[in-house]
Amino acid sequence: IILTIILTICLLTGCRKHTMPDDFNISFQFGTTDDTMITIDTYNQIISRGIDQSNCLTFKISADDKKDIYDRMIEDILHGYSGAYHGPTTEGGENLKFSIKYTSRKHTDIITGDYTTFSCEKKDTKTLIDFRDYMIDYVKGTKEYAKLMNG
Repeated sequence: IILTIILTICLLTGCRKHTMPDDFNISFQFGTTDDTMITIDTYNQIISRGIDQSNCLTFKISADDKKDIYDRMIEDILHGYSGAYHGPTTEGGENLKFSIKYTSRKHTDIITGDYTTFSCEKKDTKTLIDFRDYMIDYVKGTKEYAKLMNG
């Protein structure tokens, strides 16, 4: 009975699989050109458009959203993946560049991606592209993104 109660509470409250480190932060960029590059940055709490970040808004990510991103990174096994992804990556038929910088447990990794050649240095790139797509959907779903694109 106690196990049933614990499992029920876990299901109802959305039990978290992983403990997010206190220092976890992420900067995620995507776009087809330097002018269209979108950056969401939890280090500095901003969202911006353009590689120079001149068009910038304050963005404070919720603790739940940050935890969801962290959990997704763990599920997609991105921790320990660093370097460059060169392969087919498009959005709406256009070539897409992306960058993921994250800090966790006092260690920072950077993953970059573009569309130049196909090669894979480490791990299955499907999980990397899945995470990239998850982050693009997350960013595009924020009210700050809508404001940035319409302002």
